[in-house]
Amino acid sequence: MIKRIIITGGGTGGHFFPALSTIQYFQKKSQLEILYIGDRSGIEYRYKEKLPQSFFLNLKKFRGQSLKGKINFLGNFLVNLFKLHRLLKNKEFFTLSFGGYVSLVPSFYSIIRNFELYIHEQNAIPGKTNLLLSRRAKKIFISFPEAEKYFKGEVILTGMPIREEIKKAKEKVLERQEKEFTLTIFGGSQGAKFLNFLGLEIAQKLPIHLILITGPKLYSLIKEEFTKKQKLIKAKVQLIPFSENIGEIYRKTDMAIARAGAGSCFELAYFGIPTIFIPYPYAVDDHQYKNALYFVKKGGAYVILQKDRKLNSLIEILKAHIKDEKLHREKSLLMEKAYIPKAEEKIFKEIFL
Repeated sequence: MIKRIIITGGGTGGHFFPALSTIQYFQKKSQLEILYIGDRSGIEYRYKEKLPQSFFLNLKKFRGQSLKGKINFLGNFLVNLFKLHRLLKNKEFFTLSFGGYVSLVPSFYSIIRNFELYIHEQNAIPGKTNLLLSRRAKKIFISFPEAEKYFKGEVILTGMPIREEIKKAKEKVLERQEKEFTLTIFGGSQGAKFLNFLGLEIAQKLPIHLILITGPKLYSLIKEEFTKKQKLIKAKVQLIPFSENIGEIYRKTDMAIARAGAGSCFELAYFGIPTIFIPYPYAVDDHQYKNALYFVKKGGAYVILQKDRKLNSLIEILKAHIKDEKLHREKSLLMEKAYIPKAEEKIFKEIFL
């Protein structure tokens, strides 16, 4: 039996963090030699110290490029394929891909070598890379049941791998310092300008505890805007540029307003946090809207489109949760029930047992 596995996927946290979560689980459960392959310009490079063995490519993106850019991409792709060949030419391995443009090189190399390829799709509507690779994949793991119809072959619903440190935060008993209803607003690792300014409006209308994760690049701007409106602010506001300990924030949160990236969706469900999703309107194939819809149908969440900008409706939803403990508790339980457990364990068993 081959005891080596290549795990790839990155560029953004949505692809990288489930890969990292799976690596952490595999390390606990086996003596596998694990090699992670990512992109030097992706978010994964910041987390290289958390990885076992790693190898970083220097990739160009294909999507959105001109004809010249696409030709350059093909040249760059071949260069990185050759780099990988020099590293792996005398080795046998499985490959597990979590998508993103970086996964094309190691996955394609695995196909050339005729080694087993497995893929995990995080979103309700699959990305183009995973759709392409799925034709040669032995098994396809999905987070959302809705994704199954897009694939041919053996499809297995596993759910979304979540980092161990986030899960552990739920187990901690924290003494709540805040008596106010705590609302957390965030837009992913880069932040979201729309959600930040929405937070500013909410802070002027509701006397709550507001945790606003602005994103590093927007922090100064949003802090300045809050300072300008200081006299109008009713909420107790905590501005954070980025949090490495998002689990600790989830643990304190009563309700959230967020984009609907797959990772954030399942983390919020894991903690049973009723959420108002405002999907990123420019997401490829509008996949964030489809992600949010799964949790709305399960009863634990709401979805409001950014183009509608229904501030009054949003405020009314928040007020209802603040005033009605029964409603809030019911929504919390339904959100938690929507979580699909043991993703890492299912993936491990499907590959190795």
